[in-house]
Amino acid sequence: MWKKTGSPLDWEASTRRGAFSVLDHDRRKRARVPLRCPLRLSRRGLPALVSGETIDVSSAGFYCMVQEAFSPGENLECFLTLPAGNFGYSTSNVTLQCDVEVTRVEPQGAGFGVACRIDHYRLTLGPNESSRV
Repeated sequence: MWKKTGSPLDWEASTRRGAFSVLDHDRRKRARVPLRCPLRLSRRGLPALVSGETIDVSSAGFYCMVQEAFSPGENLECFLTLPAGNFGYSTSNVTLQCDVEVTRVEPQGAGFGVACRIDHYRLTLGPNESSRV
Protein backbone atom coordinates (compact mmCIF):
# COMPACT_ATOMS: atom_id res chain seq x y z
CA MET A 1 0.00 0.00 0.00
CA TRP A 2 1.59 3.28 -1.12
CA LYS A 3 0.57 6.56 0.44
CA LYS A 4 1.66 10.04 -0.58
CA THR A 5 2.84 12.16 2.35
CA GLY A 6 3.37 15.90 2.03
CA SER A 7 5.89 16.77 -0.68
CA PRO A 8 5.44 15.23 -4.15
CA LEU A 9 8.74 13.43 -3.57
CA ASP A 10 7.74 11.75 -0.29
CA TRP A 11 6.03 8.35 -0.33
CA GLU A 12 5.21 5.82 2.37
CA ALA A 13 4.64 2.11 2.16
CA SER A 14 3.73 -0.54 4.65
CA THR A 15 4.87 -4.17 4.59
CA ARG A 16 3.12 -5.15 7.81
CA ARG A 17 1.63 -8.63 7.82
CA GLY A 18 -1.41 -8.75 5.62
CA ALA A 19 -0.58 -5.59 3.67
CA PHE A 20 1.16 -7.65 1.00
CA SER A 21 -0.13 -11.16 1.69
CA VAL A 22 1.42 -12.56 -1.50
CA LEU A 23 4.88 -11.44 -0.37
CA ASP A 24 4.37 -12.78 3.15
CA HIS A 25 3.65 -16.32 1.90
CA ASP A 26 7.22 -17.65 2.08
CA ARG A 27 10.07 -15.34 3.02
CA ARG A 28 12.68 -17.79 1.74
CA LYS A 29 11.44 -17.30 -1.82
CA ARG A 30 12.13 -13.57 -1.86
CA ALA A 31 14.97 -12.60 -4.12
CA ARG A 32 17.99 -11.25 -2.29
CA VAL A 33 20.13 -8.65 -3.99
CA PRO A 34 23.73 -8.04 -2.93
CA LEU A 35 23.80 -4.33 -2.16
CA ARG A 36 26.31 -2.49 -0.01
CA CYS A 37 24.89 0.78 1.29
CA PRO A 38 25.60 2.76 4.45
CA LEU A 39 22.97 2.62 7.16
CA ARG A 40 22.41 3.80 10.70
CA LEU A 41 20.34 2.01 13.30
CA SER A 42 18.92 3.43 16.52
CA ARG A 43 16.96 2.09 19.43
CA ARG A 44 13.66 3.88 19.87
CA GLY A 45 13.92 6.88 22.17
CA LEU A 46 17.73 6.84 22.29
CA PRO A 47 19.85 9.37 20.39
CA ALA A 48 22.83 7.08 19.70
CA LEU A 49 23.16 5.85 16.11
CA VAL A 50 25.00 2.66 15.20
CA SER A 51 26.63 2.82 11.77
CA GLY A 52 26.85 -0.17 9.48
CA GLU A 53 26.55 -1.40 5.92
CA THR A 54 24.02 -3.62 4.18
CA ILE A 55 25.25 -6.89 2.70
CA ASP A 56 22.05 -7.81 0.89
CA VAL A 57 18.45 -6.64 0.66
CA SER A 58 15.11 -8.17 -0.28
CA SER A 59 11.59 -6.79 -0.66
CA ALA A 60 10.96 -7.24 3.05
CA GLY A 61 14.28 -6.77 4.82
CA PHE A 62 18.04 -6.70 4.79
CA TYR A 63 21.17 -8.21 6.29
CA CYS A 64 23.82 -5.80 7.53
CA MET A 65 27.11 -5.64 9.41
CA VAL A 66 27.39 -3.42 12.52
CA GLN A 67 29.76 -3.07 15.47
CA GLU A 68 27.09 -3.36 18.19
CA ALA A 69 25.00 -6.36 19.17
CA PHE A 70 21.23 -6.14 19.00
CA SER A 71 18.70 -8.70 20.24
CA PRO A 72 16.26 -10.69 18.11
CA GLY A 73 12.82 -9.14 18.47
CA GLU A 74 14.23 -5.68 19.14
CA ASN A 75 12.49 -2.84 17.25
CA LEU A 76 14.79 -0.25 15.71
CA GLU A 77 14.69 2.77 13.45
CA CYS A 78 16.92 2.55 10.39
CA PHE A 79 18.19 5.17 7.95
CA LEU A 80 19.43 3.53 4.75
CA THR A 81 21.20 5.73 2.19
CA LEU A 82 20.92 4.79 -1.49
CA PRO A 83 22.50 6.59 -4.48
CA ALA A 84 19.72 8.58 -6.20
CA GLY A 85 21.24 7.89 -9.61
CA ASN A 86 19.98 4.31 -9.31
CA PHE A 87 16.45 5.73 -9.35
CA GLY A 88 16.99 8.20 -12.18
CA TYR A 89 17.11 11.27 -9.91
CA SER A 90 19.83 13.88 -9.88
CA THR A 91 19.84 14.43 -6.11
CA SER A 92 22.79 13.08 -4.16
CA ASN A 93 20.95 10.48 -2.06
CA VAL A 94 17.70 8.68 -1.49
CA THR A 95 16.93 7.98 2.16
CA LEU A 96 14.89 4.98 3.20
CA GLN A 97 13.73 5.56 6.77
CA CYS A 98 12.50 2.24 8.17
CA ASP A 99 10.91 0.75 11.24
CA VAL A 100 12.56 -2.67 11.51
CA GLU A 101 12.52 -5.73 13.72
CA VAL A 102 15.74 -7.64 14.36
CA THR A 103 15.19 -11.26 13.36
CA ARG A 104 18.70 -12.72 13.70
CA VAL A 105 22.09 -11.69 15.12
CA GLU A 106 25.36 -13.51 14.30
CA PRO A 107 28.81 -12.70 15.70
CA GLN A 108 31.09 -11.95 12.72
CA GLY A 109 34.73 -11.30 13.63
CA ALA A 110 34.90 -7.86 15.26
CA GLY A 111 31.23 -7.08 14.54
CA PHE A 112 27.79 -8.57 14.13
CA GLY A 113 25.68 -9.68 11.21
CA VAL A 114 22.12 -8.46 11.80
CA ALA A 115 19.05 -9.54 9.82
CA CYS A 116 16.12 -7.12 9.92
CA ARG A 117 12.54 -7.32 8.72
CA ILE A 118 11.13 -4.01 7.47
CA ASP A 119 7.75 -3.28 9.04
CA HIS A 120 7.22 0.20 7.61
CA TYR A 121 9.28 2.58 5.53
CA ARG A 122 9.32 6.07 4.09
CA LEU A 123 11.28 6.85 0.94
CA THR A 124 12.42 10.46 0.65
CA LEU A 125 14.00 11.95 -2.46
CA GLY A 126 15.72 15.26 -2.09
CA PRO A 127 19.01 17.15 -2.28
CA ASN A 128 19.46 17.51 1.49
CA GLU A 129 18.67 13.98 2.55
CA SER A 130 22.25 13.05 3.43
CA SER A 131 22.01 15.47 6.37
CA ARG A 132 19.05 13.52 7.81
CA VAL A 133 21.02 10.31 8.16
